[in-house]
Amino acid sequence: MSATETFILPDNTSDALYYLKRNIDSVNKELTIITPHLKSRTLRNSLEKSSAKGMHVTIITQQEPMSDAAYLAQFKHIDINIIHAQQSDHQKGRLALSLLLIDKKYACISSSAFDEGAMRHDIALMECTGDTQRIRHYTDIVETQLRRSKPNLQ
Repeated sequence: MSATETFILPDNTSDALYYLKRNIDSVNKELTIITPHLKSRTLRNSLEKSSAKGMHVTIITQQEPMSDAAYLAQFKHIDINIIHAQQSDHQKGRLALSLLLIDKKYACISSSAFDEGAMRHDIALMECTGDTQRIRHYTDIVETQLRRSKPNLQ
């Protein structure tokens, strides 16, 4: 998992989604995912399996009461944090970042949500890397977003 992989979305072949799933399935200790919404059965199943194996999973997302993230909150080892993007007087802000950090050793980042629909329709770039310097930067992003978010139960 040290090489850099780049995917140009939309991805009608689901290669990018399969790549994310394969990397989630390879987690050894912990996984953090930041995404505007989590509506992917494929990723939900992989996150659920990681949790069942005792891996710690943290999901940072915007609040969607009936989302896959809300469903996953019931599982041991899965923490859900809700982030509220800054709002202006006229419109609500939105989370426009998806980041997957695995064992603080590998990461995938995209401006598209990590779900089948978005990855088949959004025009975006998804890049995955094991580069140490970038992993440190992505770890800082995760820590910043954790400070900005609140646990699902609050």
